[in-house]
Amino acid sequence: MNLIKSKFNLIILISFFSHILGSYFSTGWLNADEQSCVLEYVNFKLGYQSDPCFLNTDKDSVNSSSLIIRSWFQPFIYFVIAKILLFFNLTNFFSITFILKLVSSLLGFGAIYFFYQATKKYIEDNDIKKFYFIFIFLFWFFPLLHARTSAENLSTSFLLIALSYYLNNENRQNIFKLTSFGILLGFAFVFRYNVGVCVASILCWILFFEKNYLSKKIFNLIFIIFGIIVLIFIEQLTNLWGIEGKNFISKINFLDINWIISKTPSIQFFLY
Repeated sequence: MNLIKSKFNLIILISFFSHILGSYFSTGWLNADEQSCVLEYVNFKLGYQSDPCFLNTDKDSVNSSSLIIRSWFQPFIYFVIAKILLFFNLTNFFSITFILKLVSSLLGFGAIYFFYQATKKYIEDNDIKKFYFIFIFLFWFFPLLHARTSAENLSTSFLLIALSYYLNNENRQNIFKLTSFGILLGFAFVFRYNVGVCVASILCWILFFEKNYLSKKIFNLIFIIFGIIVLIFIEQLTNLWGIEGKNFISKINFLDINWIISKTPSIQFFLY
């Protein structure tokens, strides 16, 4: 038993270091959006010459008509990380990009680790469970995929983390845990709005198929949805920050509903 456990730990370590190596040796992009719609946004916000996709500027502000169904949430997180690194005098942008990729990669590794731990109990056959373990940790494409700075990568990682969190918490009447689950689903949504279809499907499954009293399921959904809304609200602040540029504080006006809708891509996603 100890020998088997040690082999399993070795495979996990191999996967972990493969993710680190994948972050270091990955070059270019699998899709141009990784560069033009994420890293170029960060470069623009750091004050350097940049040519981000869908981005037209006018007096340090972004023309709202040029940004359609594109969130600033991921660029904002990368912007904060880059600012911290620059504060500590790390000015080599190749090194900064490596660290951004490393953060994305380790998040992806954590997602598959937590998802495996949460789902292995549902597999009764030991041979299939071993195959599942080897496949999820040694699938060659995962280190390459998780090292990308794509919105799809982070969105999928948070979706897996959210599902793992939900499956590992048997006490689903806990308000804090329900809200936390909603926040994790909110992360998955705001990184890539298309994942809203998956989030909606999860909520429908809880309502129609989870084995529980209807009143308890509705109770659960209220706090899960509340968590999602909290995260979406935070994301709106990053969208407004992204679009308004240096004039963000002076132009923010939550009383003007039309102004908010015109400036926030995730609201446009639902309306259009």
